[in-house]
Amino acid sequence: MIKQLVSEINSKLNSILGEGENKDLRISELEVEKSNLQKNVEDLTDEIQVLKDENEELENKLSLLMGNANVELNEKIAELNNQVAELQNQLEVANNENQTLNSQIIEIKAQADIKLDEVKVIVEELKGLIANA
Repeated sequence: MIKQLVSEINSKLNSILGEGENKDLRISELEVEKSNLQKNVEDLTDEIQVLKDENEELENKLSLLMGNANVELNEKIAELNNQVAELQNQLEVANNENQTLNSQIIEIKAQADIKLDEVKVIVEELKGLIANA
């Protein structure tokens, strides 16, 4: 694109020069302008290269940061997965203990009902003995 601009400028310069008594003066002025334009092109080319270099450096830093972030994120995910697994194990243990306690409660209640029935029988026998006495 820059080469195309320079080519177009050269073409326009040649058409502007034409013929005339001030041709040498116009040529000098145009040569100075051409030199200035070429210097601007060189400066812009240098700036573009600097920007490309900075961009590459930033891309490398970003890639490194993303890599580090990925590692940290994966470590956190693994840590959280371990915590979830531990919580699931604790929940399973708690559910098993709850089931065991519920079974024990049912058994104790059944035994208490039997003892209550036995106490009721003894109370009735005592009432009969007292009524007969």
